[in-house]
Amino acid sequence: MKQSFASANSRLDLRKAVALLQAAILVVAGLVPLYMVSMTSAAQMTNRSATIDKSYVSATDVEFAFGYDLIDTTNTKAGIIYEFCTTPLGACTLPTGMDVQTANDHVGQAAWPDNATDPFAADAEQTLNDCDSTTNAYQICYSRDETSATGVTGGAVTHTISGIDGPTSVQTVYVRISVYSDDDY
Repeated sequence: MKQSFASANSRLDLRKAVALLQAAILVVAGLVPLYMVSMTSAAQMTNRSATIDKSYVSATDVEFAFGYDLIDTTNTKAGIIYEFCTTPLGACTLPTGMDVQTANDHVGQAAWPDNATDPFAADAEQTLNDCDSTTNAYQICYSRDETSATGVTGGAVTHTISGIDGPTSVQTVYVRISVYSDDDY
């Protein structure tokens, strides 16, 4: 009887140790993203929206009206990169049949610092730092010559672009947006 009791105790101790190890791994896995977020320098956009004027398969000259709140507009905002992807995170793949580079065009913008004097313009097939639309068919870049900060601390902005060809089948399209303080991305 003593051997089976001791054997049962050692199995119980092993199960406790495994359970404690699993709990520790879960705690660490839960905390790691918090530390990673504090290491990034990018501010999260809030109140994001994308409105399109055509949503059928193989639509041409689709217009995208993007709206979002910028956390900080005290710094210049001179570059935007849009990435059209099949997934929200990870490696970006352009949805099948979609063409975002051939005829993309700046339509309008509102509420950006120095809005009236510095409109965005498409940088077609360019390779410059994070903007590599020459290699990445899913990416389009826009820049402008804003040279001075306005002191405004944030707010809602819009940017409307057009000339995009939609996917050739029904698909979900995720648009990733990055805003840069200079036109060198």
